[in-house]
Amino acid sequence: MRDNGFKLILIRHGNTFNPGDRVVHIGKKTDLPLTQQGQEQALNLAKYFKAQHILPKLIYCGTLQRQSLTAEILAKYLGQVPIQANQLPLEEIDYGPWEGLTETEIKTKWPNEFEQWNHAAIWPTKIFQKSWDAHYQLLKCWIEKLIQCHQPKETVFAVSSNGIIRSCLALTHQLWPQIQVAQNFQQFKVKTGAFCELNITQYNIDINQWNVSP
Repeated sequence: MRDNGFKLILIRHGNTFNPGDRVVHIGKKTDLPLTQQGQEQALNLAKYFKAQHILPKLIYCGTLQRQSLTAEILAKYLGQVPIQANQLPLEEIDYGPWEGLTETEIKTKWPNEFEQWNHAAIWPTKIFQKSWDAHYQLLKCWIEKLIQCHQPKETVFAVSSNGIIRSCLALTHQLWPQIQVAQNFQQFKVKTGAFCELNITQYNIDINQWNVSP
């Protein structure tokens, strides 16, 4: 039995759009690199963690280059921390026909589905290309594996994207239904270059910090 949990720091990759670019929804199918600003955001995160003496035992990251490069910048600055890349649970959601569209365009064509997902966390089953249950089970199994691999008081990083990081809230069990009732899912959006800190035990997941920008 674990009396103390390990710390999981979920990190959203850096920016992928330059000033003046058309900002659109990007998911699993759009593999954009980090911009210069995005690389600076990753470096700022690394500097912050080093200054706070937060050094991970391991960095996990998804398959997309915006995720892997963020992880590489963190790992190098923090002293060549080992990376476990290509973590399928950390891939971004496949947004289907929303991919490549602006928020305004999505709201115009799918007003109800957009409202329900962004506020009440109701999965748009005929739009997103993988089921909610498939994402949830991948994340659940991944967390269970981390519990077996990491000791109490260890810290590990996981670099992913906003859609997946927000989906991790479902693993808290108590908070997720509250979000759906309050319809405040939008408030849990994670900015590029920001992080969330979770404490994980065999029996519980607690949120210590959410959407923190260095």
